[in-house]
Amino acid sequence: MTGPAQPKAMLAVAVLFAGAGLVLAQQAWVASPRVHVPPGVAYVVTALLFVAALMITFQVFGFTHWNDLLAAVLLAGITVEMLWFALGSGARPCSVGLWRPPEGVCRGAWGLCALICGVMTGWAIARHRARRRAD
Repeated sequence: MTGPAQPKAMLAVAVLFAGAGLVLAQQAWVASPRVHVPPGVAYVVTALLFVAALMITFQVFGFTHWNDLLAAVLLAGITVEMLWFALGSGARPCSVGLWRPPEGVCRGAWGLCALICGVMTGWAIARHRARRRAD
């Protein structure tokens, strides 16, 4: 069994997330062929990496007041990503193990996941607002 993560290790992970976000943003900015998504989608992923880094940093320093709001931002970004998978242009081939379901099945699954994530986003916002009223 492992114990709780050490603050220095958690901050190192936050720095890695932020660094990965910077690299992705730079690659999207210069239209690198290594980025296989539209620049807007890459920028959303970049923002998600920065939000995750901020959440980790706040957790290390004990700022819990913004957890729910940052979680809502993170979930909203993930919802956007899933909507892109479900509704974006171009082919979306997928495989589940050895099974290769039709594209419509994959897009439907991504759409359902986007719906679930959207509901979770609303829940996190409501939770943040309820906590603000209680304080």
